[in-house]
Amino acid sequence: MFKLKEVLEYFIEVGYDEAVEKYPELEKLNEILIKSDEDFWWYLTDGKYLHPEDFLDFEEDVKKVKDAIHTLVRFQDSLNEILNPKGRIL
Repeated sequence: MFKLKEVLEYFIEVGYDEAVEKYPELEKLNEILIKSDEDFWWYLTDGKYLHPEDFLDFEEDVKKVKDAIHTLVRFQDSLNEILNPKGRIL
């Protein structure tokens, strides 16, 4: 996997096509980000495809993002429990 800063610097230097050749994950990330917010959320949580440590350079930022994801997932689960007592997912 790759670090965001390294990829962006390379992207700026050589352009998208060459950057994708070196970092094929960049193309998948681009597809995810342009699809929809819902796809992004799924890839970040249930899909477990996007890992903050692959894109962030500082461990403290990785921890903050992971903590925020955990909090939001718990919030979503709580809402599902309250609004769907029969267990149907919203």
